Amino acid sequence: MGQPKALLTVPDHLPGATLIGAHVAALRPHCQRLIVVLGCQAEAIQQALTPDVEVQINSRWATTQMVDSVRMGLQRLPASEHVLITPVDTPPAPDRVLRRMCTGF
Repeated sequence: MGQPKALLTVPDHLPGATLIGAHVAALRPHCQRLIVVLGCQAEAIQQALTPDVEVQINSRWATTQMVDSVRMGLQRLPASEHVLITPVDTPPAPDRVLRRMCTGF
């Protein structure tokens, strides 16, 4: 592939120029905070994020599992926070799905 999945360009019908940009744009209306955990090529991906996105670096990404990155992101939140976790290597959920998932919180 030659580049991080997060920096792949997305079709015109998705907001954001990159896959991670599309996720941020989709989640922003539904989330008070956006925390992104980065590993491989973290600097390049971080440059594609807006300043309001909180970044956690998993410097041990090569020797850890995805669940370890999830745990790192969760540690930045109080235990009482509701969370929505999404992988960046798939397109973001449609707005109607995200809205329904967040209803009641």
